[in-house]
Amino acid sequence: MRRPKISADARIEPLALLPVFHRLTDGTVLVAGGSDAAAWKAELLAAAGAKLALYAPALDPVFDQIIARQPLAFKHEAREWSPLDLVGKRLAVLDTDCDIEAAAFVEAWRMTGVPVNVIDRPDFCQFQFGSIVNRSPAIVSISTDGAAPILGQAIRRRIEVLLPKTLKGWAALAQALRPRVNAAYAMGTPRRMFWERFVDRVFSGAAPSEDGLFDRLETEGR
Repeated sequence: MRRPKISADARIEPLALLPVFHRLTDGTVLVAGGSDAAAWKAELLAAAGAKLALYAPALDPVFDQIIARQPLAFKHEAREWSPLDLVGKRLAVLDTDCDIEAAAFVEAWRMTGVPVNVIDRPDFCQFQFGSIVNRSPAIVSISTDGAAPILGQAIRRRIEVLLPKTLKGWAALAQALRPRVNAAYAMGTPRRMFWERFVDRVFSGAAPSEDGLFDRLETEGR
């Protein structure tokens, strides 16, 4: 069966970056540099389930607090990074003010294929970190492609106000209900209408609760 043609007006506008959510659970990410900025990126990566390989002669004291919370997630070697350290890593992050070191990091990406990020240096990045609104498993990420980080933070604050704190619980509840919904409803309109009734509850201000919710939503759809 031939697919219908998509009109030119329906096509997506050009993107400065491709927004991608990267699963890091049980993967290892390299972080080179012991600064506070490197610590923030390491903490973010660890929150996403990554193991961290840290390379820095010394670490900012803030690292002590982060590592104390998840000691098994971090391995620190008190030395500078080398290109071979990137082998087998999911991602690699560097904090440096030196253009020569940043360029060497990019060259290591070409050698190993591991995407790299040089903190606050978008010209040396294969991927970037956005400002995030965390209602995990619901996550909103905002990027301005490095052009206006303050604008990205302002957008994040606006979205924070709009999204209820209970969204985290509702998203987790949707995850728990999905197998039951998929078994009860065929793909297409019936399943979509169930989830639309679910979403009405999400933004009603009510607290998430699984008790009898599936049956109530099913009854409402009859």
